[in-house]
Amino acid sequence: MNNRYTSWLRMELKGMRSGTFWLVVAIYLLLLTTILFRTFEDGAAPNPMQYNEMLSFLLCTMAAILFFQREWGAGSMETIASYPMSLTAMTIRKWGLAIILMLIAQAGWMTLYVLRFGQMSARVYPWDGGEAITDTVHMIELLIQPLPAMLFMISITIFGMVLSQKLYGGLALGFAWWLLDTMTMGAIFRHFTLYTTYLDMREVPFVLNRGLLVGASLILLIISIFVINRRHRYTKESELE
Repeated sequence: MNNRYTSWLRMELKGMRSGTFWLVVAIYLLLLTTILFRTFEDGAAPNPMQYNEMLSFLLCTMAAILFFQREWGAGSMETIASYPMSLTAMTIRKWGLAIILMLIAQAGWMTLYVLRFGQMSARVYPWDGGEAITDTVHMIELLIQPLPAMLFMISITIFGMVLSQKLYGGLALGFAWWLLDTMTMGAIFRHFTLYTTYLDMREVPFVLNRGLLVGASLILLIISIFVINRRHRYTKESELE
């Protein structure tokens, strides 16, 4: 059993190696560089929420694309769909690996931030429904708070890829959601805004917002699994030829 999981992991990691992979690495290194060379602003460290939300949500879309580029980017889905393998397990596995990759990436920049500035001070919401407070926070708190939004961004990107059968379909849908939510400061999506920063402005309860994002991400994942299992979609064109 362990050998099977190891071979799966090796296969997924091997499939990530591409120009897209190095682009994502370059973006992440640029993020780390901005932390390394930023200075204190008016005696205070830069707001870590700039990295914890805005940039991380965009990276979620890129992470999802990395794990599905072999299927949708290289045009291999027709061949893969002909194999006696579980497309459900494949989708869930890649979804989970994208989440793990993002958590590792989050922990990476947070570690550098603490080494650079000594501690992290941010506005966080308690999960019991209380008021938001600005205080010194631990890494785990900043990892968990945006997690529902990260799940949503990964799920909506996968949904876009599966629905369009194109890599750029997921990229376009994920990027469009992130861009609209960022530019309108949560005005359009409101209860489904990715940003905790906009919750008070839109009078949306934190726990409700996080719960809706988790629910929506699971629904999108379930729909994606249903659609991807319609194997005839990938062989239809070749049959017509």
